[in-house]
Amino acid sequence: MPRFTLHQSSGRPESAAPQPLPATTLGSTAPNDLPAGLRSDPRITIIDELPRLLLIECPAEAAAEWLAKMPEWKLQQERRVQIPDPRPKLLRPPADT
Repeated sequence: MPRFTLHQSSGRPESAAPQPLPATTLGSTAPNDLPAGLRSDPRITIIDELPRLLLIECPAEAAAEWLAKMPEWKLQQERRVQIPDPRPKLLRPPADT
């Protein structure tokens, strides 16, 4: 099943300097930030959660449906990249002596 990240936009222009967060918002997502049924939807598994970021596993249709209900959030499908093996390989076997 595909994985998606849902991230909440900061609500400020990209060029604006970051503002410090109030101490009450650090470390947890406010319950009002997410629609009530997102956590209880059986099609969605929340893998990881940060204050403005969710990593979910669900069908693409379910992700698109919830994104329509959350206009201040953005959706991106997770991409996995194969890392090449850094160990050197022999191009040919050693010659017999």
